Amino acid sequence: MKPIYISILLFLSYPFIVIADNNRLLIQSTTSTRDSGFYEYMLPHFVEDHNINVSVVSVGTGQAIKNASRCDGDLLIVHSPVLEEKFVSSGYGLSRANLMHNNFVVIGPSHDPAKIRLSSNISEVFSRLYASQYKFISRGDDSGTHL
Repeated sequence: MKPIYISILLFLSYPFIVIADNNRLLIQSTTSTRDSGFYEYMLPHFVEDHNINVSVVSVGTGQAIKNASRCDGDLLIVHSPVLEEKFVSSGYGLSRANLMHNNFVVIGPSHDPAKIRLSSNISEVFSRLYASQYKFISRGDDSGTHL
């Protein structure tokens, strides 16, 4: 039962998507969604149910949004609500909806010099890291995680 439910959520907007080639759906997506195994599991069900070929371009959120802004995609699955809302309000997308969420895991030295272990949420973790001036490494790739 769960695969059907998730499939409906993923392609809820499917009837409203204008697809240039009626047998092809191009998804611009984050790498984290691809790496989760989501597409590997879900797409065979969708293809079987709808007889539509699906291609996924997996890049960082920023790049996926740039690609979709150039009309290179039918469906956009990314994780930066602010950029997603801007994408829709700029006329590039019809609507946005939440599909899943991320959990952040921050790792560091066991002696916890920035005292982040005591933090109750990710915003507090990053505030403590910033205030401590300890080095923090991010991909810096305009992805949703980096943003």
